[in-house]
Amino acid sequence: MCGGPISARRRTLARPEALQTVLSMAGAETNMITIRQLIEHTELGCSLIAGATGIDRHLRWAHSSELEDPTQWLRGKELLMTTGLAIPKGASLQVAYLRRLFEIGVSGVAIGVRMHAPPLTPELLQAAEDFKIALLEVGGGVPFIAISETVALANHDALHRRLTTHLRIYQVLGEASQQSMATGEIVRRLEQVTGFQIWAVTRSWESLFEDIGPPPFTIDQYLIDEVLDSSRPIIRFPKEVPLSPRDATAYLLPVYVQLQPVGVLVARTRSQHEPDLLSLHHVVTILSHMISDLLKQREQTRREGSERLSRMLYESEQQRNHTIHELFPRTDPRGKYCFAVVALTESSCGWNEIHNYLLEHGFEHFVTKRGERGAIVVRLGKKTTEDLARVLADNLSKSTIGISAPTEGNTDLLVCQRQARWALRSAVAADQPLERYVDAPAPQWLPLESSGLELIAEKILGPLVAYDASRDTELVHTLVTFLEENRSWKATAERLFIHRQTLIGRVGRIEDITGRHLTSTEDVCDLWLAIKARRILQRSGTEALED
Repeated sequence: MCGGPISARRRTLARPEALQTVLSMAGAETNMITIRQLIEHTELGCSLIAGATGIDRHLRWAHSSELEDPTQWLRGKELLMTTGLAIPKGASLQVAYLRRLFEIGVSGVAIGVRMHAPPLTPELLQAAEDFKIALLEVGGGVPFIAISETVALANHDALHRRLTTHLRIYQVLGEASQQSMATGEIVRRLEQVTGFQIWAVTRSWESLFEDIGPPPFTIDQYLIDEVLDSSRPIIRFPKEVPLSPRDATAYLLPVYVQLQPVGVLVARTRSQHEPDLLSLHHVVTILSHMISDLLKQREQTRREGSERLSRMLYESEQQRNHTIHELFPRTDPRGKYCFAVVALTESSCGWNEIHNYLLEHGFEHFVTKRGERGAIVVRLGKKTTEDLARVLADNLSKSTIGISAPTEGNTDLLVCQRQARWALRSAVAADQPLERYVDAPAPQWLPLESSGLELIAEKILGPLVAYDASRDTELVHTLVTFLEENRSWKATAERLFIHRQTLIGRVGRIEDITGRHLTSTEDVCDLWLAIKARRILQRSGTEALED
C-alpha cells in the first residue's frame, strides 16, 4: 500500500497503561474519548497511518461498515471500521470516499491490516491530513468489537446522561399536561433539560408561539427552505449552522404535523459541552404535539372569525357600526389593521391556502369569500402594508388585489372595505396585479361605489358618448387627448393627425354638447373626473366593482 504494507507506515505514540487514565482523559467538557487516547490503549493495536491533524478529534461511537457510501448510517464523530472492502481503488475514488465521510463528520477510519484494502494512494493520505480524518491501522487478530466496546465504555457516563436527558424531556411533557403549563414555561423547562436555547419558527422566521419571540439571530433563507422542503426525505439529523463566535452553533430540524412541515426547530448551544443532538428529535416530537394543538385552536378561531366577518360584510342587518377590533377582541385596539379585497378568476391560484401563507408570515387574520370576490382582514402588528402586499402578491397569482390604508381597530369595518375596493378598482384600471389605497393614482375624492361612478360619467359625459354613438364621431377621444396634452392645440392636433382648425371645431362642439367650457378650470376638473370614472368602469366592468 503506497509502496508497502500499512504496517510500514505506522506512527507510534506514548501509551499509558490503565483504562482509567483513558476515562479520566476523556475530557471534562466533552466526556468523549479522542482518537489519540484510543491509540494509546495498547491492547487494541491501533496505529496512525495518516491524518495526524485529526488525532485529537472526539469519538462518539465506533461503527463497522463495508459500504461504498455509509453516510446514511452515520451522524458524525464516528470511527468507521473496515476490512478494506469499502475503500475503492484509484486516487480519485479514494479521495471522494474520504470526502463523503468528512462531510458527514466522521472523525477517523480504522482499516484492518493485511485484509482486503487496496493500496492507499498518496492523494488519500494527503486528503486525510486536509480533512483532519485520522487513518488508523488495526493489528491482526484484534476484533473490531473490542474497539467498539472500548469507545462505548469510555463514553459510558455521557451515554447515561443522554438517556437521562431523553427521559426528562418526556417528563416535561407529562408535567405540562398535568399542570396546564403555558407554552413559554414548557420551552423554558426543555431548555433546562437539554442545555439548548429553543425556538420554533415558520419559513419566514416568525415564531410559531405567541409568547415566545423569534431567535435573536438570522439564518440564510435557503437553509430554512432546504430543511422545510417536503420533497426531500425527512432529515435524519439536525442541520448544523455555524453562527458568529459569540452565538456558537445553531441546529435546525423540521417540525411535522400530519406529515406536513409546519415549521423549524431552531436550537442554539448554550455551553462548550458536546451537544446531544438526538435529544433534539425528542424535543421536535413534543413541539409537534404542541403545534398540532395550537393549529387546531387557531383554525377554530379563524373559522368562527371568518363567519362573523362574512355576516358583518354581507348580511344587511349586520352591516352597521362594526369596528375591525370586534374581530380581534383580545388585541390592542390602538394597533394597526388592514383590509384587502381580492378579485379572483377561474385561473387564480392560492386562495384556498392564503390563510396558511398569512399565518406563516406572522399575520393574524380572517378571510371570507363571496362569489369571485375575497375579503381579508389582517392585524398588522409591527408589520406594514408593504409586507402584507408582498405576501399576497407572491401567493395569489392571476388575481387582482386592493389593500386599504393601515388603520386602528376602532375604525368602521365598511370604511376599510371601501378603501380596499377603491384600491382594487385602481389596480384594475391600471392593469396592475395589486394596488394600495395610499398609492392609488386615481383621485381619492371620486365615489367609492360603482353607482356613484356611473352617475358622474353619465351626467357629465353621457350626452357626448351618445353623440359619438349616433354620428360615428370621436369627440370623447378628442376630449381625452386634449386634456392629456394639457389643452395644447398643437400637441393635440399632431397626436390626432388633424388640422388645428378641425380641432378647434371639435372642441367647440364638445363644449356645446357638455355645457362646459375648456377654458374654465372648474369645468375641466369636472370633465377630467368624469373621464377617470368612465375609464375605471370600462376597464373593470361594472359587475366587477361590487363585492
